[in-house]
Amino acid sequence: MTRKLRLSDPHAELPIKNHKYVKNCTELYMANKRIDKIANFDAFVNLEVLWINGNQVYLDLFGNPVVEEENYRLQVIRAIPSLDVLDRHVITDDERAKAAR
Repeated sequence: MTRKLRLSDPHAELPIKNHKYVKNCTELYMANKRIDKIANFDAFVNLEVLWINGNQVYLDLFGNPVVEEENYRLQVIRAIPSLDVLDRHVITDDERAKAAR
């Protein structure tokens, strides 16, 4: 069963204490919530869709199997051009140029 969670209040927090709901959540929408980092997502084991547009986000994919893919950094930079920091490293102009090709 698909479970969607939309947090429209800019001050609302993730309901990570409600483990059963979080575990079943497949879609999470958190646009324009003044988010500046992503953390505590370990409990969202079935998450397939994450909408975080309108936020300043630093993305860390440490431990995610995607980091084993060839050119994954460039793929992420291409997919999220507004991203400034990936895996605790500032995205360089050179990386942006390569990702745009």
